Amino acid sequence: NSPQENVTIRNCQISSFHTGIYIAAVANNTLLINNTIKDMTFSGIHFDYLYVPGKSSPSINIINNTILRTNKSVNSGYQLGGGIYININIGVLNSRIEGNNVSHNRLTGMGGIASDSTYRDNFIYNNTIGIHIEDQGVSNNNFTNDRILGSEKAILFNSSSTSNHSFMNTYFENNS
Repeated sequence: NSPQENVTIRNCQISSFHTGIYIAAVANNTLLINNTIKDMTFSGIHFDYLYVPGKSSPSINIINNTILRTNKSVNSGYQLGGGIYININIGVLNSRIEGNNVSHNRLTGMGGIASDSTYRDNFIYNNTIGIHIEDQGVSNNNFTNDRILGSEKAILFNSSSTSNHSFMNTYFENNS
């Protein structure tokens, strides 16, 4: 498939599927706004295979969505899926993930994580892992006014993923 640009998914109610919204082969300017996604068996929102040679790195905007009760489990230590998952090998840059409620997800609230992006005003509650920053090359993110509560691990960094992440006014409570 050839990549699409300027994709918007807005005001959808999605429940009881494998994945709520799966985005692949999108080159740039994807907007997911005001969606409610619940009771998935794998991921609520999943981005995969976005980078297209000859195109600039894609940017995505995930704004004011509610993602509840995804039930992905760990398979042989390979962790992906969960509330919002961005495949770290796809070169996503300059994105906004703002105002989302990501709660009661069996594995990860937010995983993968884009680089050079803004994470703001997200409510991340009662997930096994609140935020999982997974791999090398993921850097320069700003987390501001996020609330991470009731997770077994609030933030999990893999050993090679700790470059220049800023957490300002981020609230942590009752994480193990």
